[in-house]
Amino acid sequence: MIDKLFQIKGTYVNGQWMNNPNTYEVTNPSNGEKLCDVPISDNQELELAVQSAAKAQKNLGKKIFEPEGRRSFKALF
Repeated sequence: MIDKLFQIKGTYVNGQWMNNPNTYEVTNPSNGEKLCDVPISDNQELELAVQSAAKAQKNLGKKIFEPEGRRSFKALF
């Protein structure tokens, strides 16, 4: 069952799966058993993630400061 729990498809960036073949092994520290192999993102994937996050943050700010967004934002507090 645990082998199905930690299946890694790749890195999800900007709405798409990246499948870099470079990985590192993650182990359970309590018993040393291998849990999974995790993909290592390259510089291009990291830059895309940063750009995507910056764009999302900018759009979120616009939505909060629009009249409807302000009402929703106030409702959170």
